[in-house]
Amino acid sequence: MTFWRGLLQARSHLAFFVGLLVAFAIMRAVDQAIPPTPQAPLPQAPPASEKLPGTPAPLSPASSPAARAIDPGPLPEERATAKALTPAQQRLARDAWSYFERNTRESGLTDSVTGFPSTTLWDLGSSMMAAIAARELGLIDERTLTRRMARLLDSLARAQLIAGTLPNRGYDTRTVTPVDYDGKPLNAVSDGKPLNAVGDGRPLTAAHGGWSALDLGRFGVPLQILAWRAPALSGRIRALLGRWRLEAATQGGELRSGELKEGVVVRSQEGRLGYEQYAAASLSLLGLDVARARDFRRHLLPVAVSGQKVPSDDRAPAQHGGVQNPVLSEPWILLGLEFGLDEDSRPLARAVLLAQEARAKETGLLTAVSEDNLDRAPFFVYATLLDAGQPWRVYDTQGRDQPTLRTLSTKAALGWAALFQDAYVERLETAAEEAGMKGKGLYSGRYEQGDGFNQAMTANTCGIALEALAYRLRGPLLRTARRP
Repeated sequence: MTFWRGLLQARSHLAFFVGLLVAFAIMRAVDQAIPPTPQAPLPQAPPASEKLPGTPAPLSPASSPAARAIDPGPLPEERATAKALTPAQQRLARDAWSYFERNTRESGLTDSVTGFPSTTLWDLGSSMMAAIAARELGLIDERTLTRRMARLLDSLARAQLIAGTLPNRGYDTRTVTPVDYDGKPLNAVSDGKPLNAVGDGRPLTAAHGGWSALDLGRFGVPLQILAWRAPALSGRIRALLGRWRLEAATQGGELRSGELKEGVVVRSQEGRLGYEQYAAASLSLLGLDVARARDFRRHLLPVAVSGQKVPSDDRAPAQHGGVQNPVLSEPWILLGLEFGLDEDSRPLARAVLLAQEARAKETGLLTAVSEDNLDRAPFFVYATLLDAGQPWRVYDTQGRDQPTLRTLSTKAALGWAALFQDAYVERLETAAEEAGMKGKGLYSGRYEQGDGFNQAMTANTCGIALEALAYRLRGPLLRTARRP
């Protein structure tokens, strides 16, 4: 074969190669003709004195001057999981679980307080979390967990709803009829008939009842965990949520409570910094738009308490209908135990803890404050780091100051000791271990002014204690549930 004949037969390959060279040459010429785009500098965070913007944005050490102003630094460190509980912790777990063995009714609902046949959606959430934690700690088996939760879910699936929309704030644990916070039956009718029995599914249409978005958020956490780790309950969970119109608990990305007044539901914004983000984190997993409620920055106001800046809510009660804005331990502890602390919540939670440690150094009194039931009048107080601009305020549900009723809160002490590790939280845990009453439960705390233990025993205290102990072994409980 001659050279020219071979070249002729390979003409298609040569054409492709020539075309490729021409295309490359055109691309290079165009690239050289276009001037280079200048490199934009990275945005700089505004100075710490600048007012926080009102638009939602993620809070992180890099982007939030408020977080940097609050963040006290790397200590105390977060606690790593342990291989086993100490004997004292095991004893505390058994005592805490005994509360639920003694105070759970045939309905599957647990009394909020020993001997008080009433509960709230919040306390039911704590009861369910207690059962989940008890299973993680080996106090009950899988069959017992499933049986207990099935009874509770079946009872709630028959309970009357506010205007056929969402569950009431409280229910009688014996009859599952709606009650107020004092355990008294609601003055309610449905379809013109007195409301006095559970099971017919009639909606409440005239009552002084209502729902709480915060309580629904608390109740939603164990529902999520059970949906992942207890498939036998998934049908019941779907049936329960199918009855509830959860979208009524939010509006415009915020949480909404509902108050039934003469047959009309009046909805209001609910939640302040800490509790608001905790409930929103839960409700977001149920598919609700809570973007504004989840944002820590929208109402974050750093305020110095005992020399430590703490995260407070800028919505002062006087300008917002008298709604209190307490800073206390519980929401930060629950965020850590269940969801895990992240760049949003970690510096804020750490600051809340360190302010309490600073007060202990100032006064010589161990400090771990939260909202708690009491064994004496007025039977419930909010013990705070800050409320309405007042540091270390203690007040009751009527807004009256109760400075002599501050306690070292058992659930707060155990929660902080589970999340962090330093010498102070070890002292908190040692003090809390004395609150265990064999076969009965845990005392809610110890009075600061030398009056001994606060002997109120509650589902919330014992439930959070069990969560804290389970966290030591498993880490954040929602993450644990999703692991294979």
